Amino acid sequence: MKVSDGSKEVVCRERKLSSESRTSSESFSFLRRSNSSRSLLDDILSSSSSTSVKKNLKSVKKMAPFLNYKDLGESIGAITYPYSMAPWVPNLLEVDNSGIKLDSDLERVMGVMREGVVLKKVTRKKQREYMFKLEKNKYITWKDGLKKLNLDSIKSIRPGELGSNYREEYNVDASYSKYWVTIIYKVSNKLKALHVIARDESDYNVFCSLVFGLVRTRRELMESLAVPDHDKFADIHWNRALSRNPDEKAEEVLGFEDVRQMCQRFHIYCSAGYLRRFFDAADTNNSGTLSFEEFQVFVKLLKARKEIDDVWQEAVGLHEDKLTFDTFYKFLTEIQRERMDEDEARHLYERYETAGGGINKQGFEKYLTTSPYMLPNNEDYSRPMNQYYIASSHNTYLTGKQIGGAPSVEGYIQALQQGCRSVEIDMWDGESSPVVCHGVLTSALPLSSVTQIIRKYAFITSPYPLIISMEVRCNSKNQRIAASIFKDTFGDLLYTCEDRSELPSPLELRHRILLKIKKTKTVIGDCHSDKSMNVVVSSSSSSRSSYDESTAMTKTGSRIRRLSFSKRQVAIVDELYELAGLRGVKFRNFSLPESKTLYHCFSLDERRLDKMLGDAQVAAAVDKHNRRHMMRVYPHALRYRSTNFEDPVRFWRLGVQMVATNWQTNDVGHQLNVAMFQLNTRNQQQMPSGYVLKPGWLARPPSKRRRERCGAVLRVTFEVISAQLLPNLSESTETKSQAASIGAAETEDPYYTQVTCEMFSCGSTVEKSSKCHENGFSPVWRSALSQDVRRDEYPFVFVRVVVRRCEEVVATTCVRVCQLREGYRHIPLCSPDGEQYVFSTLFVRYRVTV
Repeated sequence: MKVSDGSKEVVCRERKLSSESRTSSESFSFLRRSNSSRSLLDDILSSSSSTSVKKNLKSVKKMAPFLNYKDLGESIGAITYPYSMAPWVPNLLEVDNSGIKLDSDLERVMGVMREGVVLKKVTRKKQREYMFKLEKNKYITWKDGLKKLNLDSIKSIRPGELGSNYREEYNVDASYSKYWVTIIYKVSNKLKALHVIARDESDYNVFCSLVFGLVRTRRELMESLAVPDHDKFADIHWNRALSRNPDEKAEEVLGFEDVRQMCQRFHIYCSAGYLRRFFDAADTNNSGTLSFEEFQVFVKLLKARKEIDDVWQEAVGLHEDKLTFDTFYKFLTEIQRERMDEDEARHLYERYETAGGGINKQGFEKYLTTSPYMLPNNEDYSRPMNQYYIASSHNTYLTGKQIGGAPSVEGYIQALQQGCRSVEIDMWDGESSPVVCHGVLTSALPLSSVTQIIRKYAFITSPYPLIISMEVRCNSKNQRIAASIFKDTFGDLLYTCEDRSELPSPLELRHRILLKIKKTKTVIGDCHSDKSMNVVVSSSSSSRSSYDESTAMTKTGSRIRRLSFSKRQVAIVDELYELAGLRGVKFRNFSLPESKTLYHCFSLDERRLDKMLGDAQVAAAVDKHNRRHMMRVYPHALRYRSTNFEDPVRFWRLGVQMVATNWQTNDVGHQLNVAMFQLNTRNQQQMPSGYVLKPGWLARPPSKRRRERCGAVLRVTFEVISAQLLPNLSESTETKSQAASIGAAETEDPYYTQVTCEMFSCGSTVEKSSKCHENGFSPVWRSALSQDVRRDEYPFVFVRVVVRRCEEVVATTCVRVCQLREGYRHIPLCSPDGEQYVFSTLFVRYRVTV
């Protein structure tokens, strides 16, 4: 099966590079990183209390990127941040202390890989050697070219011990670790893994150098598009274009077809007529070709942003060519609504000031493209845990559909590294030990493998407590084994219920793990006998099934029983239950004593909770309960495609702390979830904590809310002005654009882009769409959307933007507007899979008036 372009990724691993591997090869020299990047890392190192984060960040400072633009292949993919890329190291590739000696001569390595290197491919069932080759400088191929991996689809590279969990799962001897490489990539929105073992150190270093080097270099080339330095872009692409046309090299000119092909290779998808207008304007001598100086003019015209010219005129006035400090400060306070004094503004002004004084238009554009779009995170983490919303995952172990979907540790890695603070473990009986699976004839993972992965990634992104929601469906013997696994793996990190008057705060529970376990009171059948062991869906699942006598093989070689539909319970043994940090309780009503115990947590599926909310008195009781105690809501079991509820906001408005979504599905529900917890603010060096404090009125007694509901009405206006550097995702779109650009008759403009803006508020949604023709690369729409909201409902207003090209979704973004800075802002765009593009942005203006 061939790997489609799908979602594209660069690679970043936060692991230590030993000094031995840095100095052992004289041919490898690292380039220095910028002082600003080092300052950022130094700041984080000094403020972070997490040993693991400090250790990873210290190693980052030892690394530098490849900078080699030679011979890069036919096209560059739609590059996105990998989920493993921490927000504070956005520009680095990294390896661990696995002994890799990366070769700085990337061109030589590429030559070796074109001829091929023999590697052993490892799967669960077999190990077999193949010739791995580099094809078109974009694909790694094997099996005589029948299988291929697109370099731009890579999400993570795990050499050596970083891939040990897979090596151990496949029963590969530890002696092969030093030549082991795992590559995580994506095909059709599904995570896949390629595991290979090199024959010797030479082949190992060649393969790693190629993958690390090419991924980095391809990203550097795309970055030259994003930076406002037109001359740098022109110089790089001029030399590349000439090298592809040796017949014209002597003349050192480029024709229109050369320029058009260059634009298509780098996702500049515009109509031939659109490009021709710029080409003719730059061709000052009307020769039909461009010299280097004329090509520089063409690049300047192509990258010019008329919409920023309008903002510039608004800021500077009609008859000025530079911003003085006074006019800049006025723009900051009146248009951008920044709350800063003159000293802070002066410091910002000097950052963009020219040598001759004042800020010119290029400096102003740089300010607009680099200024933060989110308000700073000044969250108070000292309140009881029930006063926070918690980023929560449902069926974390799945990377696809519920039925037939294979469980994978990648689900935990992805969720934890994106800031998730509540994951789910569905624990069943394996042949000799507990396993994690979905139960419906799916494969399984050893519980020990899952806990090790959770321990490894639990606090890399956020130091605040991690809740593991347990679904216990195994017999007492395996429950005791599970208890031993939890204690051995998590040790002192486990928090168990203590005698206190209110729940502990996230600040108190930094770097702690809480198991949420439901205690059942009755047992039907012999808990010590696998054959008579029956299980029921516990508090976090709707009615699924229990074991019968037939069995199915798991991926780990153990057996689990097929499911029959019954509702029988398994007793939770004391050894496991005493480890609970939250106690799952079956909901009956809010007046029973168990509904008032401190550590209890109700778990309800969306349908049951929606039914309860249909009764006004019950809805008020839910609201009142959640001001002091915990509740979790999750998607109904009939969502077998792992879709999410379309409106999680309705649950947040009632104070539900854990609104669990299927993180593997980037639908509207999960996009709202991402926006609530600011999980995609990578370019602002903000680490998502996974905890968001509720609005004040949801923490006070309900009777006090009535007065606040009569507060001021706010007018929220969100204007989508333009998008920048939109990628091309499908070959079909590229084929259409190629046909149109060479003059093929088209009844439909293949370059038009449509933007749809949706504003979610108080259970209602308003929507507006606009189109831009000819320009599918940096379209301008100027489409505004407004809505009136009450002040107390303002924290629950979200804006979602979807960009389509030829009906295909190209990019999306979703923001919680109360976290958005006012004024003109650039917001990062995400792929349809939800991964943030490295360069693509949305230029907006946001305003709030009373």
